[in-house]
Amino acid sequence: MQQQKEGINAKNGMVPERHKELFHYTSISALKGILDTNSLWATKTTHLNDQSETELIWPSMEQQVIEQYQSEILGFIQRNPEARRAIDRMGGVSHVANTDGSRIVREMHLKLVGDDDTPSIAPKFIVSFATHSSDSARDEYHRDNGMLSQWRAYGGDEPVAIVFDTVRIDELLREENKRYLFWPLLIGDATYLEKDLSLKDQFPNLFSSLRACARNFIEPRDNESLEDLMSKAYQEASDICALLKHFGFHEEKECRIVVGATTESLRNMLAVAGTENLNQVKEVHHRSGRSGFIPYVALFQDLGQDLPIKRVIVGPSRNQDAHFKLVRELVSRRRIQVQKSETPYVGSAYAAEGFSIKCRVDG
Repeated sequence: MQQQKEGINAKNGMVPERHKELFHYTSISALKGILDTNSLWATKTTHLNDQSETELIWPSMEQQVIEQYQSEILGFIQRNPEARRAIDRMGGVSHVANTDGSRIVREMHLKLVGDDDTPSIAPKFIVSFATHSSDSARDEYHRDNGMLSQWRAYGGDEPVAIVFDTVRIDELLREENKRYLFWPLLIGDATYLEKDLSLKDQFPNLFSSLRACARNFIEPRDNESLEDLMSKAYQEASDICALLKHFGFHEEKECRIVVGATTESLRNMLAVAGTENLNQVKEVHHRSGRSGFIPYVALFQDLGQDLPIKRVIVGPSRNQDAHFKLVRELVSRRRIQVQKSETPYVGSAYAAEGFSIKCRVDG
């Protein structure tokens, strides 16, 4: 297996060219923590609000791999008619293809995603952003006022949208990648799984790699290493499974940072494969949440740089004026613009009087 050596955007195009700004919807309390630490916390995929995270690609992949194995076996016995008898003894072409194809996908899923008994070799952590980058009147409004569905979903009674400069986020990711061993570290747009979306057409490199693995497994070639081919397929599957989202979330137009926080087991595998890296393994922390302790990885905290926050949109609420004043105090030491959303949403009918802000402004 290989550590990702390409640029941060290599797997999903040049994100800064598509999105000048990234919008992170959160609370004032979280904003204060982000300002204090100059870090973004990437949450483990198992603790996000989409229960299908990292799971959507596998059924389609299994079907495609079985079809590829069957095609390669048929080609092999056409070139080597004497092999048909051996294939028949193993149950026939269809049985061998189903058995071998399913096994390789199950093994890949177990290593990359894990289960209750076997942890992933590189668990995925995510920082999510919304993008409002189109030329439509709707996105023009969202850029200045935020998206109503996001105000409803995030931030509670003290919602804000932190607007980041994408180019600078990309630069910080490159610095982070120089210091730590990730598998992978990338930023990319989510792909939403529509009913008519062909994963084989959407991700041709992955399925080309899987076909090469099937071909080499059935009929080894001197100029191709099955280990190298599998390593490439694992890397591509690892990236894609973290970027594929259920269509129900498509309105968010999400761009996400994907962090593969490498484990010691993966470091050992890299060493065996001759690609040992002396970079540090990124530490996984835990914070308390409503459902228990939530694993996260702190990005950028050790870089000694302010995060590239361009502005903060104070979300709609019954106490928006007070929130606006508080946010202006929080960012007073930085050149960060603060603005109010004009969306006239007030949320649930919580008490307007005697409310308490959960964070404290120091100084």
